[in-house]
Amino acid sequence: MQDPHPLVNRISQISEKSRLGIFEYNIKNNVFTIANSVFRKIYDLPLDEYPVVRLEDVVKRHIDPVHNDYDNKILEATTHWLMGISDSSDEGYRVYHRNGDRLNVNRVASYECDANGTNCTIIGSVYDVTHEHNLNQALRMVALRDSMTGLYTRKGFYEYLSELDSTEGWLYQMDLDYFKAINDVYGHDAGDVVISDVGNILFKIATIQGGVAVRMGGEEFVMFIPENSVRTNDMVNAELEAESIAEQILNDVRNYKFILPNKQILEDRTISIGIAYHDKDKNIDDVISLSDKALTYSKHTGRNRYTVANNDFLSILYHRGGDINIEDIKRAILEDEIYYVAQPIVNVKADPKIIGFELLMRWDLEDRELSPEYYAERVESVARENERYMIKLEQARLKIIRRIKALWPEAYISLNATIDKFAVKGAGKEFLNHLLSTLGKMSAYDIVLEITETAGVNRYSKKTIYEELSYIRDAGIRIALDDFGKDSSNLTRLSELPVDIIKLDKSFVDTIDILNVNSVGLRTAGSIRLLAEKLGITIIAEGISNSSIAMAMKTLHIYNHQGYHWGKPSSIKDLAYLTDID
Repeated sequence: MQDPHPLVNRISQISEKSRLGIFEYNIKNNVFTIANSVFRKIYDLPLDEYPVVRLEDVVKRHIDPVHNDYDNKILEATTHWLMGISDSSDEGYRVYHRNGDRLNVNRVASYECDANGTNCTIIGSVYDVTHEHNLNQALRMVALRDSMTGLYTRKGFYEYLSELDSTEGWLYQMDLDYFKAINDVYGHDAGDVVISDVGNILFKIATIQGGVAVRMGGEEFVMFIPENSVRTNDMVNAELEAESIAEQILNDVRNYKFILPNKQILEDRTISIGIAYHDKDKNIDDVISLSDKALTYSKHTGRNRYTVANNDFLSILYHRGGDINIEDIKRAILEDEIYYVAQPIVNVKADPKIIGFELLMRWDLEDRELSPEYYAERVESVARENERYMIKLEQARLKIIRRIKALWPEAYISLNATIDKFAVKGAGKEFLNHLLSTLGKMSAYDIVLEITETAGVNRYSKKTIYEELSYIRDAGIRIALDDFGKDSSNLTRLSELPVDIIKLDKSFVDTIDILNVNSVGLRTAGSIRLLAEKLGITIIAEGISNSSIAMAMKTLHIYNHQGYHWGKPSSIKDLAYLTDID
């Protein structure tokens, strides 16, 4: 006898082999008129227990059996099955079996009614996608968790925040101090150990405080402590508590003994921290940016410390131009708000005579006057990355140089650069070629390069820096060590760098007691002059603000001066007024 439904049976066979559950649900009768074996298996509905499958039998498998509000969840699931389908539906579900198995299931369904619209059914299919779901979860974990530390990645951190009811709390941004030196001296395996162990330290602290730790990349970490973990609503005390957590981080990292792959123990590593509070009115990216600025301040003011981005810090940030962004800099360059001035360098051995000019960057800001130390490096960084802005700055610099050379043909031009620019092989040649190509008819002998030290100078190869600066010096450019006597600039640099000139920093000159011929300051300045003379190095005294200091320096046979007594930094139009130096 011929099978009356060969096509239906064939479709059923195909669905069984392809693990596709198919169903037809009659709404009026509240029963599944079709529920193949795959459908029954997915929903844990054996044929002998459920010869007639009802909707309640199916929706029960969508509810976690341990759910506190089980009955109400059954009602919600039933409603969703009936009302959640419009013309078609493609949805993911979790299915719970009685033996504890949990499946992930996709369902595709649609309505079908007769001509009168009275007899309606829901027809569709379900498919077990547990394996695919688990693979996706594994891939997701790779994206959300850092493989070295097990901490959240940046992406994982943002997802964590998205799942919080409230994202108010303290955000700590951290950076290991001088981490590059670990890789350079001990190797990258040692660096990996330090990263991993610091991640573990931060994980423990964050967990105790009810928060999370994040590895943002490299040696950069973030820790977030939600507000509900802070034990007081008083903001002053909350800040003190946030600071105590920062102190713990500093101490735990500083006191930790890192055991390197070669069994050597690395001690006294430090970390710098910036802290900002995230409230409901702030964007998390803005808070991360603010904490990053606080972190930068910590690094620039000594490292191994923390800075809280409170109102006092915001005031400091404002007066240091920390609120200025890259777009502000680009606009200022194009609109000629950023320009150069020149301050004379005078020789007073006989009659005062201008021998050179130091070029200094300036920025016209309506509401404040910022020192170039707060923006010059950022401006030059923008220019290096975009030729349009570089050309604009070079034109501004060349304009004042031409004016100087027209008035003082024999004067040299003194330019500034940070020492880290010459820490890479080939940097000297690249710098020289670019400089000479942008200075018109000037030769290398007309130029003095003033080198300013940066906070991380000890991380770089002294040999490379010496070689690259020597390349420039051999071409005729004289090398000046700026800010001598300030911070890390000291006598050892005279043996580590090819120096022609040292510039006594204003902060050192200001300490000299000119009324006491036996003062330590005067004797030290005299000793530096004698040493420089023996080494064939010229001295320039900066910060000469009055005739008394000028006379004291002349008495010590320090004849090259720079300071307001001899002339303020002048714009192009004001340079002519400097022709009468006396």
